[in-house]
Amino acid sequence: MNKLEFSTAHMFFSCLFSDPKLTEKYSNLPSGIFYENDDKVIFEGMKHLYKQYRTFDLDTMKHYLKVTQFDNISNTLELVYFNGTIASNHGMYINTQYDHAKKFYLKKLAQDMEMQLEMGESDEVLKDLKEKIEKLESWKQQEGLPSVTSSFSWLYEKMCNEKDNEHTPKTETGYKALDEFIGALMPGQMHVIAARPRK
Repeated sequence: MNKLEFSTAHMFFSCLFSDPKLTEKYSNLPSGIFYENDDKVIFEGMKHLYKQYRTFDLDTMKHYLKVTQFDNISNTLELVYFNGTIASNHGMYINTQYDHAKKFYLKKLAQDMEMQLEMGESDEVLKDLKEKIEKLESWKQQEGLPSVTSSFSWLYEKMCNEKDNEHTPKTETGYKALDEFIGALMPGQMHVIAARPRK
C-alpha cells in the first residue's frame, strides 16, 4: 500500500484516536474487516491498549507496536492521528469499510471456489462456503453493520445449482469462453445473451 494512501479504515482509526472510548464499542469486531495487514495490526493494537489502559495516543501506539519512524505503520499512524476526523462519524466509516471488506472477501472466495470446483469436491466446497459465510455474517453483530448474506447469496445459489446439476447432460454453445463462464446450457434454464453495440 502506498505510504500516503488514506483509506476508509484510516478515517475510522482517526475517529478512535479522537475518542478512544469508542474502541470499547468495537472490541468484538474482528480485525479481518481491515483486510490490509498493517490496518489489522493497528486495530489490534488500539484494542489491546484500550483494554489495558482505557486510552491510547500516537506515542503509546508506536511504543506498543515497536515501530520506527521509517516504518510504513509509523507513517500511517501519524497520518491517522493528525487527520483530526470527527469522532461521531465512526459509524459511517465502519459501515463503508464493512462494505469494502465484503467485496474483497467475495472476490477472494469466488476465486477459491472456482479452483476447488475444478477438483470436483462439491460437498466439501459447499461446506467450506457455508462456514465462511457464517463467519462473515457474525460481523453484523456490531451495531449498524449490514448483513453479509445478501452479498453472498448469488454465489451460494450458483454453488447449489452446480451441485444439483453436476450429473445433468449439458449442451455446449460452441464458444469456449462462454461455456466456461455459464457452465454450458442445461435443461430447464433460459439464457439471454446480449451485448452493448459498438459506436
